[in-house]
Amino acid sequence: MRAGTVKQCLFGAALVNIRESLQISQYQLAKRTGIAEEYLNKLENSKREPKARMIIRLGRGLGVSPGDLLNEMDRLMRLEEDE
Repeated sequence: MRAGTVKQCLFGAALVNIRESLQISQYQLAKRTGIAEEYLNKLENSKREPKARMIIRLGRGLGVSPGDLLNEMDRLMRLEEDE
């Protein structure tokens, strides 16, 4: 698996974890951010890799910092490494 693919998978999982923990649907997040629901679905399913601007928009829409999304990615990566 390429390194970029691992990062994509982790970002998608991190986004889902945070969104679901805040009880926000993809539809609600799409409305809050102006990002198409289809694109959010692709991010969450690791079919797209977000750019920095997108991470910032997602963080704002979720009411968290972009760093929170990256910290969740890091947490998931550490869990994978421990397996």
